[in-house]
Amino acid sequence: MDISPGHREKLPRTAGTIRACLETPSGDLVASAGFNNLPDGSNPTGKFAALLRSRDHRKTWDDRTFLVCAGLNNAVGNSDLRDATWPPGDHYLAYDERNRRHLANQLVVSHDNGYTWAQLIDTGHMAQSSRLLFLGGEYLRSIRGHRAEDPGIYVRLIDFSDDQWKVVDELAIWGFSAGQQTRDGQSMAEMFGSIRFGQPSLLRLSNGEFLASHWSIEDGQGKIRDHRLHVDTADLG
Repeated sequence: MDISPGHREKLPRTAGTIRACLETPSGDLVASAGFNNLPDGSNPTGKFAALLRSRDHRKTWDDRTFLVCAGLNNAVGNSDLRDATWPPGDHYLAYDERNRRHLANQLVVSHDNGYTWAQLIDTGHMAQSSRLLFLGGEYLRSIRGHRAEDPGIYVRLIDFSDDQWKVVDELAIWGFSAGQQTRDGQSMAEMFGSIRFGQPSLLRLSNGEFLASHWSIEDGQGKIRDHRLHVDTADLG
């Protein structure tokens, strides 16, 4: 993706991961990118995530908006932008690279189409590969891959009233006997070499049903698993 320079045009570029684009109510296309270390291990611009925005249907992009990770100065953030038809949120998988220590997932929210962002919200979930789905009113459905203690694919109902993360209900739908796969003290290479499932996602179907999907490695064979879930949303505001 070609990105026209924002206000960091004189700073060296860093390697990062650009996620899928979303369209805001104003018609802008936005995506988030978590900027990580260069191949030589350096990071001239520091750890942060940027919001990429196009106002001309992908012809040009700017990266002038920072998604600030206050208090996570030593952390690697895997940034993942979510539903822009509702107050858009950016989800972080946080990892203290210096001390090789996992941190709880973080969430940051914008109420003005991504121009400004609130303080980080600590979800308290020690998980990875997070996904969110807006249910209506103040409710979200989340799905996460937990790979440390109590491993598995977890689906949760979240009440997000007043921008507060409150778990209403949760269910582990797969992997409860998978065994612990990530531990503090692992290098990034060791961590990614040990995981055996991940990238869970949710798709709304009809009649209160949702499709949950994720990959897994079982008995040396890679698989894509689907789970059909029924959620009663009739009483959600």
